Amino acid sequence: ERRPVTAEVAGSSPVGSGVFGLQKLFCDSFGYSANLHLLFWLSLFPFTTARLGENHVAAIPTAIYGFVLLMAAIAYYVLERAITAKEGRESFLALAIGKDWKGRLCLALYLVAIPLAFVNSWIASALYVFVALLWLIPDPRIERALKKHGH
Repeated sequence: ERRPVTAEVAGSSPVGSGVFGLQKLFCDSFGYSANLHLLFWLSLFPFTTARLGENHVAAIPTAIYGFVLLMAAIAYYVLERAITAKEGRESFLALAIGKDWKGRLCLALYLVAIPLAFVNSWIASALYVFVALLWLIPDPRIERALKKHGH
């Protein structure tokens, strides 16, 4: 059964209310589960960040923090794919994310940084910061998709 995802249905997420211009999003139980999966990993950030701060970038907390970053990135990727599977390849979201090179690069950097935390936790932490800064660079994909859809 298909139903619109609202903030109440999707665990208080704004996904169904206009993210990427999607005014009406239909997801099955997989989309709902993918959203809750992402929210679960996001909910762990305060704990892992606090542990990282308490231990002054020690190896194990740095690796655990990276693992949570990786799992949140994977959960986001799965949610993205669930939405585009429902909306289609020509949907606004599919056009906006394209081949998602940033998302794939981030996954690769997290995979490198986690074992690196046991060699040098400062370099692993620098990779985590680099990924965060990577997302601050304006992304022309969304602007191109807006122009293509006439917004």
